[in-house]
Amino acid sequence: MRKEEILSNFTTKGGGRKAGAGLSVKAAGDGFSRKHRLAVREGESAVACLLRPSSFRRLSSFSLLEVLISLVILLVGILAILLYFPNVLRANDRAMMLSEAAFLAQRKAEEIRRDADQARRLIVEIRRRTVPTAPVVFPENPNLAYSFCGVSLLDPTDDPGDPTDDRGVPRIIVQYAPGYRADSRPLYELRFNE
Repeated sequence: MRKEEILSNFTTKGGGRKAGAGLSVKAAGDGFSRKHRLAVREGESAVACLLRPSSFRRLSSFSLLEVLISLVILLVGILAILLYFPNVLRANDRAMMLSEAAFLAQRKAEEIRRDADQARRLIVEIRRRTVPTAPVVFPENPNLAYSFCGVSLLDPTDDPGDPTDDRGVPRIIVQYAPGYRADSRPLYELRFNE
């Protein structure tokens, strides 16, 4: 509220400007409660009473503590977003690599099925392998490499009730290429048959 509006809405009880006269300020449309009544000090004019810093602080400003608390809340929110953002980027990168690995493994399985001879010797050889072949970089994506194995590298123990870790099933193992990332753990594993 501007000083002019405060002065124009200024009223006194009893018409006097004496100390304790019960001066009050009314805003446009709604009045202040009792706690916002201003008392005129002895020897002080009504205008001086309204222009005291304590009067304006009570009427229209924020305290330093309120500003600091709101800044702390804002900074905590910004900090949370900044800490969360790299994790989102890593998860997005991993999801894209998993999708690409699944697609490339499926293509490689189709190539093997297509190029296999009548005896399916290549598939039989992959099925017999207990150690994966040396990784070969995909020409479509130099960040990923593939190898073949007849044993699961993701779950090497053969559980009787779980068909995903059965031995003797040809698998295409997709991992990060050695030149891209030193991590040699499998990223994706595709089981395929004739």
